[in-house]
Amino acid sequence: MGGLQFSILFRADAGPAIGSGHIMRCMALAQACKERGLAPAFLSSSLPEPLAKRLRSEDIPIHPLSSNPGSDADAAETSALTRSARAAWIAIHGYRFPPEYQKYVSASGARVLFIDDFSHCTSYHADSLLNQNSGANPSMYSGKLPKF
Repeated sequence: MGGLQFSILFRADAGPAIGSGHIMRCMALAQACKERGLAPAFLSSSLPEPLAKRLRSEDIPIHPLSSNPGSDADAAETSALTRSARAAWIAIHGYRFPPEYQKYVSASGARVLFIDDFSHCTSYHADSLLNQNSGANPSMYSGKLPKF
């Protein structure tokens, strides 16, 4: 991992049990990053081959996660890759990433974007929070966000 460098690391998974929405939304953001001259990469514990092929066709690197998704080891692995690649941002999307995971990853030195679907966490440890749903509103996150 020593020679890697990218601007933003996307931490998301896909598969038959969890679907592909998290990866697809992150892929759209990664494409927008590339259009703006940034270098995105993905870290994933499971990625069906059609999605991996699509990312490779976009010249977006994929790093396989060796830890259990959402575990302390996952957070450590994500943080280590972020630091070694000198990524400025980590974008986290999925239901497996509790507040403790977010807090651990935020200590990596990179800024954290948490992409959320329905305010499922009891609290959030992120620099930015994105809920792309049309019914999302700030009241969903009342008392759950850090004070800046």
